[in-house]
Amino acid sequence: MEEQLARYGLDESFLPEHIRKPADVAVWPEHETDVRLFLGMTTQWRAGPAGLLGFDYGVLFEMMRIYNVRDRRQSLENLQVMEAHALQLIDEAGKKAARQRP
Repeated sequence: MEEQLARYGLDESFLPEHIRKPADVAVWPEHETDVRLFLGMTTQWRAGPAGLLGFDYGVLFEMMRIYNVRDRRQSLENLQVMEAHALQLIDEAGKKAARQRP
């Protein structure tokens, strides 16, 4: 990552703390591909006037092809669980921020 940042004249201090030093988490081997897909999809959210709606599934299915996902239905269901939880966390963070505004 340092090389990519250096191309733009930046260093790691530019990145938020959670990106520079991500928390260590354990992922069961059978979920590794789905977690990688979820992380790869973090820039592929569909949004509307009310905010984020969910992943762009056209991109998701292309990512599944790239990752050679065999059981796409199971992978989709796993991603939808993560997507729903992420949307819930994002919504809660937005409400908390709105309450803190003067």
